Amino acid sequence: MKNKRDKDHKIQILILVPQYLPGFNAGGPIRSISNMVQSLGDEFIFKIITSDRDLYSLQPFSNISPNIWMKVTKSEILYSSPGYLSIRNIYKLLIDTKYDLLYLNSFFHLIFSIIPLIIFKMAIKDKKPVLLAPRGEFSPGALSFKKIKKMIYIHFFKFVRLYNNIFWQASTEFEKNDILNIFNINQKDRIYIAPNIPLKIKSKNLNNFHKKKPGYLKIVFLSRISPKKNIDGALRILKGMKGEIKFDIYGPIGDEFYWKECLSIVDQLESNIGVTYRGPVNHEQVKDILPSYDLFLLPTRGENFGHVIIEALSSGLPVIISDQTPWQDISSYKAGFNIPIEDVEDYRQILNKFLEMNEKEYNIFRKGALNYAFEYFKNSNAVIQNRNMFVEILNN
Repeated sequence: MKNKRDKDHKIQILILVPQYLPGFNAGGPIRSISNMVQSLGDEFIFKIITSDRDLYSLQPFSNISPNIWMKVTKSEILYSSPGYLSIRNIYKLLIDTKYDLLYLNSFFHLIFSIIPLIIFKMAIKDKKPVLLAPRGEFSPGALSFKKIKKMIYIHFFKFVRLYNNIFWQASTEFEKNDILNIFNINQKDRIYIAPNIPLKIKSKNLNNFHKKKPGYLKIVFLSRISPKKNIDGALRILKGMKGEIKFDIYGPIGDEFYWKECLSIVDQLESNIGVTYRGPVNHEQVKDILPSYDLFLLPTRGENFGHVIIEALSSGLPVIISDQTPWQDISSYKAGFNIPIEDVEDYRQILNKFLEMNEKEYNIFRKGALNYAFEYFKNSNAVIQNRNMFVEILNN
């Protein structure tokens, strides 16, 4: 279907995303969309339908008017109150809102993806292109949680052929393969690789960082507290380690039962290992928090991008992460290490090396982290790839 538009017409993109600014508890997806809007908001018209409160919060955002369109910086946003997005209202929004492309930012979310897609496919006559970004939901680690429920919807999705004429966004070649492993998509050109757009964090001069002391290690975990992020695995890695270790955990608690399991592991740790839960932090605080640590530890079960990883590196903080992220070449820069989740002893050996490092030895890795981040930003074509994705879909 060719979409004929006046050359001066700005492409209008209707984005459905479960959480958005000023929220921060949902982490990466919020930053993915907000960075895209900031980078491309002068070229495209972005209309966003989202929740009127943060993930896990019972209170709506202040200074918003729910269920009406509001102009917010480079976008128009409709903050929906609980219950507002009924089938009837979703249908009405899809009919009444002017847009050229429908952009869904989850595969499994009932209100912001499943129901809108079914309505769009079954009841909307004026068909517009649909772009679906799974945001890492098809990685093996992500699919291992609530697997039966997810597989039921995947089979339904295939049975009723909801995937017909859908375009897909993958952040990396790895995520493209994850999508192809689930869906036998014959037209490979319907999957676009368009990386998430990171925003640079201005790194400090090395002289302004705190000094690394041998025998002492200050580690940070900054992510949502959920099984996918594997905080329990991080705590088990620390068990039995020597030296003085301080481990601070930042992030919203998404699963209280899981968090209680993590606390039971904390109770088993030796007295030389101090664990402190610091709570959730907004994105503006991250750039001040990260440089005060020696290491970033995230043995995640799967990331399609991992904004906080590149933010740590651009803050001069070496990272110890699993091999289930796109950041596969960090060791060649001496910026950190990728280690399979099951190789607990390898994690401990690397952590012990950092534990014993003096300032001079450690600064090699701090410089490596900064160099990696600077090279990434210099060579990134993420803005161009996202721009081209939208234009090409509309001209498909």
